[in-house]
Amino acid sequence: MYTILECPACESVPNRTSPFLADYAVGASVAPSRLVECSSCGLRLFDARLTDDEVNRLYAGYRGNRFYSCCQHHKFWHTKAVNQRIGRDPLEISARTRASERFLHRHLAPEAIGRVPDDGGDRGQFIPSSVGREKFVFEISDAVPVEGVRQVSAESELPGYCFDLVMLCHVLEHSSDPGSLVWRLKRALAGNATWFYIKVRFERASLAWAGRSRWQERYLAWMVGRRWAWTIADFYSTVCRFRWNVVPPLGVLKCHEHPSFFAEQSLWVLLDRSGFQVAGCQVGEIRSRSGVTSVMQALAR
Repeated sequence: MYTILECPACESVPNRTSPFLADYAVGASVAPSRLVECSSCGLRLFDARLTDDEVNRLYAGYRGNRFYSCCQHHKFWHTKAVNQRIGRDPLEISARTRASERFLHRHLAPEAIGRVPDDGGDRGQFIPSSVGREKFVFEISDAVPVEGVRQVSAESELPGYCFDLVMLCHVLEHSSDPGSLVWRLKRALAGNATWFYIKVRFERASLAWAGRSRWQERYLAWMVGRRWAWTIADFYSTVCRFRWNVVPPLGVLKCHEHPSFFAEQSLWVLLDRSGFQVAGCQVGEIRSRSGVTSVMQALAR
């Protein structure tokens, strides 16, 4: 892992890299990490970032047997049923695709969208049925595309096509360098009439009770090597974040699969600096069997 220092911070909360991430992708001990918040655009990010090799290790066998075993070892609530349901629950897929359709149809005529790639789109199951006559998916994991979606085996193949709409959904929050990612995709895939549909998790838990003192750092250091203590704090914190949207006292906000947490302004700034013109951006909720998820959607070209 490496540390970034570029983003000026108005908030700084001591944290740790999650034991799962350290074990599964980094291959090292649990390292210190700090959550910082940009005083200009509101982006929250962990200063510890994954290298390209670590990203490939994390997602190459995503949700597979080894992934599940390692995850369940560190998080008892991540059961096999939970692991298998992620990305495969018909109700979740339906809720997510309907939300995408509603947003896209407000801005674009469906009949004008011919070719659609979903970059990082798992099996292509989240491409709405009413969007695109030809559908493609690029995914670094070994996911097998759903019927009607053509797999692109390497991202370098994508510039060989002319696309009407490029989907980048739930990817930027996973990226160690989201600015470089959108800049590269725009230059590789954008034609004169190409739209980009970006969707990210909207995670803005309150930090009002999050510890910032030396005592918090000592508390986190004490938990390293005490798996039972970390597991209890992690479970307690996860429940509080999902149910009440708050990081609780003596809780942890670990550096896990999402190194970045976008605010509406930070997504606008990211796209603008990459040469995009943003046509629309909004925050909304998606309700499914797994609960209520807040997402932010943007359309740009």
